[in-house]
Amino acid sequence: MNTPASNKKAEQAKARPGLIRRCLMLVVFAALCVWLAPVVGEQAINLWDRPVQEVSIEGPFKMVPRERIAQLLSQNIYTGFWKLDIQSLQRAIEQDPWIKAVSIRRRWPDRLMVEVQEQTPIARWGDRGYVNNTAELILVDNLGSALANLPRLDAEDRALDKLMQNYQTIAELLGARNLRLAHIELDARGSWRITLRDGVKVIFGRHRLQERMRLFAKIYDTKLSEHWADVASVDVRYNNGAAVGWRPKLAKIQEEVNTTGSKA
Repeated sequence: MNTPASNKKAEQAKARPGLIRRCLMLVVFAALCVWLAPVVGEQAINLWDRPVQEVSIEGPFKMVPRERIAQLLSQNIYTGFWKLDIQSLQRAIEQDPWIKAVSIRRRWPDRLMVEVQEQTPIARWGDRGYVNNTAELILVDNLGSALANLPRLDAEDRALDKLMQNYQTIAELLGARNLRLAHIELDARGSWRITLRDGVKVIFGRHRLQERMRLFAKIYDTKLSEHWADVASVDVRYNNGAAVGWRPKLAKIQEEVNTTGSKA
């Protein structure tokens, strides 16, 4: 005698093979989609991809001509719009030492937007390159003459951070007195010496740089500003004053500014 429970079990047994078949078909279909997706996607890209027709290049173009960027782009755009390797293209352009960063964006259907950020040099680094506004070296093969008016810095590469920590202070101290910096030398012994645009040399020495900068400022303001055209050098390696060297026409004048202290 068939009971309701036995009838239910029989119905479930009959339904199980159909459910299994449907599950298998779903698995096969999903696998097929996964397998075909790259092929279909590639074919779609090939069908809709097209060469880059227009490139917009923006930037200051003070250090690198716009034509140079256009040339680098033309040398590296050899695939369609969607297949273009943006990161490789950026790296190719950023190999130029005067390029700090490049942003490249696609604009459908066939346009590239290129934004160039150039280096901002603030000083020359010996005969090898420049220092930018974030205290990084820009090493170039040919310095040229376009930036010859920038101050020159001479030091070992490992002393770059130390030099730049004081560069701004020195420049501001001089600028406040209408004195223009031409050269800073930090030698291997750690001794500081600067040369101004007017040829005057200022010797700070190895120790207590900040203190000696303040001493120079004080002596300039109180003793030397009115006679600056006659000054050849100022040596502030003294405890309480400085030794002043005069230009040749006043060499006969034997004068020191507050040199009562002993040399440090």
